Parts: sequence; structure tokens; C-alpha cells
Amino acid sequence: MKTQVNNSHKSPLSRILRVLGYTLFLLLFLIGTVEIGFRVAVRAGLFGLDYGDVFSQELMNEGGFLKIGKSVNVVNGYGEKVQWITNSKGFRNDKEFDYDKPNGIIRILSIGDSFTAGYRVGQNETYSYLLENSLNEAQNSVRYEIMVACVQNPLQGLEYLNKYGLKYKPDIVLLGITLGNDLSECFIHLHNDGQKKLVGNTVIQNENYNAERIKKEVLEEVLPEYSYQPASELNDYLEKFVFPKLLNRFANLNYSGESIFAIKGKVPPYIHDFTHGLGVFLTPQPETIRKLYKNMETILKAYHELSIEQGFNTQVILFPQRFQVNELDTKKTITDYHLNTQYFDWELPNRSIGEFCKQNNLDYMDPLDYFRKQTEVLYLPNGDMHLNSKGHKVISDFLFTNMLKATSN
Repeated sequence: MKTQVNNSHKSPLSRILRVLGYTLFLLLFLIGTVEIGFRVAVRAGLFGLDYGDVFSQELMNEGGFLKIGKSVNVVNGYGEKVQWITNSKGFRNDKEFDYDKPNGIIRILSIGDSFTAGYRVGQNETYSYLLENSLNEAQNSVRYEIMVACVQNPLQGLEYLNKYGLKYKPDIVLLGITLGNDLSECFIHLHNDGQKKLVGNTVIQNENYNAERIKKEVLEEVLPEYSYQPASELNDYLEKFVFPKLLNRFANLNYSGESIFAIKGKVPPYIHDFTHGLGVFLTPQPETIRKLYKNMETILKAYHELSIEQGFNTQVILFPQRFQVNELDTKKTITDYHLNTQYFDWELPNRSIGEFCKQNNLDYMDPLDYFRKQTEVLYLPNGDMHLNSKGHKVISDFLFTNMLKATSN
């Protein structure tokens, strides 16, 4: 006669492991569902409009590269909807401008990339809007108006001025330069195989443009091997997951620092990545970076010559990268990109551009120290390189004193 075995008393451990297995499966299924659902919702635009919905992929218009006549809500970096308006010429302003400015008006043409355009911040939160209000509230003798034109980099800004911007007879051109990617974009455009050439203060097409060679010899170039530690590409894949970021948001954890998202991945770090621009902070400078700074100096000199020729004043404002400002962001950048810190100087572009501007009587403003004194986070979350509304307010406050002094002169 066979003896029956009571499985209920055979292995308590096996039942525990089975329950844990089911729990783990359900948890992974939930995370996967949230991840997939969130990505589908973002692609479908359910959370709001973003970059591609407001940026013009067509030719430059009178207001730069923003789509004209938009009045929509866009999503900011915190999942909230904020107002986005461009006028009939494509300026990020809710009012129209004539070529001839009214009497008693000091007209400031604010040009720059997505920092200047105020990507992912509301219409009345951009530093240009806030600065205009502050200047007008400070006195009654004159009125100020600030026109906001989006260009992708300072070289394109020079092209824009010659084609459209100067028609509006600005008294001041406020040129925003994002340290890192703006310098790299200008270098690539003015490369021997790049799309553009600079003749005096005029930008023309390069008849020797070679896109394949640019991609192979410039865009594929990584940081020197000695400047970072070899690492697995696993982190690049993990960083693409949305769920941990959502969990951190809902848990309201203390800020622990963020590194800027890399277009082509963080392992290995690319020397001319269009977001972080880590190459411009290298020391000693590779030959490609020395040429990059020389190109930037040539562009700034062209602005200066054009301003003298056309009778306006150029004011340069430098936008620092988040890893220059916040120590937690610096540490996270070093960790995520596996950098050897002795080969990076986080103030190098500020000094280089500042010294050139001083030597050539070009007005410039560097808010890096002012930024570092702030206690709040000034940049958007999730690896975004852009300023949040607090960052725009800090830029506006910094510019106010400097611009008031400049305009009074």
C-alpha cells in the first residue's frame, strides 16, 4: 500500500519562493506596462506639445526658426502645460513689430538657441519677457521692447541678422551663447567640410561641403581615451527607462544631481555632442578644440564688426551648463560619463570667451558665479539641459543691472 505525501507540509520554502516569484513577475509586468504606456502617450502627444511642434524645420523666417502664428500649450519639464505664443513673423512674442520702431523705444533683439526661445517654459517666464518688464518698471524716461528670435547657434544668428534681424533696426543685439553645444555646432558648420563659410561678417554656403566626411571625422570623434574610464554601455540603456524617473518624482526624494542626456549615449562620450558639449572643457585642448575656440572668436569678431557697421551694440550673455553650476550635477556628470576630472576645466569656455571679448572691446556678461550662489535647482529634470522658470528668472535678474547700465549709455 502506497503512502501519500502531504505536500502542504513538505516544503514551506518552496511556497515562499513561489509567492515571491509571482510577486516579482507582477511587479515587472506593472513596470513594463507603465513604461510602454508612458512612451506611447509621449509619442502620441497626450501630455502636450514639445520641440517638434513649435520648431520650424523649414527655412529661416523673420523671427528665426520657430513656427509662425502659434498659440498653443506645450508641456514643461514637470508634466504641466504652459503657454507658447509666436507672432505672425515667428518671434516668441505675443505682439507684432514693425521694421521702424516707435519713438522713445529702445529695441533689444534677443537671439539665441532653445535657451533664449524658452523651450519648456511658459510665455511669460522667459528671461527676455521678464527682463523687458523689469527695465520698463525701473524708469519712465524710455520704453524697452525685447524681440525674441530663435536661432540654433551664433553663426546662424549672424546669418539671421544679415537676412532679417537688422531690418528691425535694433539698438542692442543680446546674443545668448550656450556653453558647449553652441561652440560645437559653430565648429562643425565652419569646418573645411562644413556647410558654411564666414567671409568678413557674412555667412555663405561652403561649396566643398561634405556631409559624409563631417559625420566620419567630426561627429564620430570621442573624447581622448585618457579623459574617461572605459565602461559598459548598460547604463545608456538603463537611462532610457522612464519608470525610475517617475518613481523619483512621485516619491519627492531629495535632489541628488543630474547629468545631461547625451544624444548618442554616454559611453563613450562624444567630443562634439550637441547637448553636453564636454569637449570644450578639455584640458589640455586637443587640436579640434583649439580650432573650435578660434572659430568662435572669428564669429564674435564678425558680430563686433557688423555692430560698428550697422550702428547697434552687441551684448553677449553666456549660458552655463548645469554641471558648471550645481556641485551635485557635477558629481553626477563625472560618475555617469566616467570622467577623469584632472582633464576637465569647468570654467575654461567662460575664461576663453571672456578674455577674447575684453581684448576686442566686445561687451559680454557671464552669470556663472551668480548662478552658483543660488540655492534652488535652476534646470529642468530628467537630464534636460534647459533652464526651468527659476533659471530664467535668475538670468533676468542678472541681466537687469547690466542691461540697464548698457542701455543708459
